[in-house]
Amino acid sequence: MAKTAAVDAFDFDCFDTSTASENGQEFEVMHPINGPTGLFIRMKGTHSEQVKTELKRIANRAKAARAGTVRKDDEDEGARFLASITLGWRSVDKDGNQRPVTLGGEELPFTTENAFKVYKAYPLVAEQASTFVFNAANFLKG
Repeated sequence: MAKTAAVDAFDFDCFDTSTASENGQEFEVMHPINGPTGLFIRMKGTHSEQVKTELKRIANRAKAARAGTVRKDDEDEGARFLASITLGWRSVDKDGNQRPVTLGGEELPFTTENAFKVYKAYPLVAEQASTFVFNAANFLKG
């Protein structure tokens, strides 16, 4: 069987954000004064099926609120959304060694409930998570 020569072509696969959105990508949380924290959060992207479903649910809820059939804006909705698409977190020290994630000195293992608590209590973390998730470039192949 003859080998075919490599062809210079454009491949639309370079725009595939769905795969990384489903698998999740991580970002490092930054402290606004001190910079890198060593805390990494892994999240699904906006082109994942779960995020699409969650965004539809939120849009339908907003529509129902405008129609007066459900309570007006739920102040916890953003934190709930972010927690539902967070896949995990990890923390490393300056030497790259794993260290526990804590809250008030107590270890805080990753759970969706704990992610909700963090996003609700710490808007700086929630804002960074939201910015990361809604930037499709974070979910492109590198």
